[in-house]
Amino acid sequence: MTAIHLGAMAGTLDLAQGGLTGLETRQGALWLDPVPLPWLSSYGFSLLLADGRA
Repeated sequence: MTAIHLGAMAGTLDLAQGGLTGLETRQGALWLDPVPLPWLSSYGFSLLLADGRA
């Protein structure tokens, strides 16, 4: 049961991050293209970026 629950949670997070924010990587850059939702007057999110240096 735990694995099914974690899978559902991960899918929900993926939908929120990728679907609502339009967050994706293209051409080596991070792109945002938020989707306006009529029933949701506003939403916000924070991004934490790591530079990837070792």
